[in-house]
Amino acid sequence: MNLSVSTRRAALAGSAVAGLALAGLAVLPAAASTPGTFLAKGDLPQGSYAPWTASAPKSGLPKPMYTCIKGILPGASSHSKTFSGDMTAEVREIITVTKSKQDARNLVHSLRNAITNCEAKLSDVTDVDRIGRWTTEDGLTLDAVYTAPQNSEYNYQLFAVGRDGRAVVVTTFSDMGKQGDAPISAFTTTAKKALRKAF
Repeated sequence: MNLSVSTRRAALAGSAVAGLALAGLAVLPAAASTPGTFLAKGDLPQGSYAPWTASAPKSGLPKPMYTCIKGILPGASSHSKTFSGDMTAEVREIITVTKSKQDARNLVHSLRNAITNCEAKLSDVTDVDRIGRWTTEDGLTLDAVYTAPQNSEYNYQLFAVGRDGRAVVVTTFSDMGKQGDAPISAFTTTAKKALRKAF
């Protein structure tokens, strides 16, 4: 089924999961002792996805939030940026600064649990894969959620959830395509950079 770019973007945001941003300083809440930096366009997976365009950094969460992690991140202590690539590719980065390291650990646990059990929120999930876990900063995991929406095309959403002290960084990549189309290796590099730069 052929859908317009705008329709395909709307379908992707309405049925799934994905994260990132343009160069610049993140205006983090007063609780943060050090300002964070969002990813640059050159940090993103390249190739057929480029050229990337980016929204300005903003307080709060991207809208609409992807279903798998909707309702978990606190908008009041979060900042975000979004990249749009060629056709339907989208990358988002969300930086959330919590009050304590334990609050950050709890938030990471909630996010990872929600992603792993995304089929409880979405009826069209075909598979959820834990891609890997890394020791970047205070820990980073990457998961992939694959969906097959009715009367639409296959989608994949990559979730990278990491922590550095009190900061939680969620980086996502979403696009149309099947399991073999996801840029796992390139996005892993992007997600590690996001966590190192954020706080």
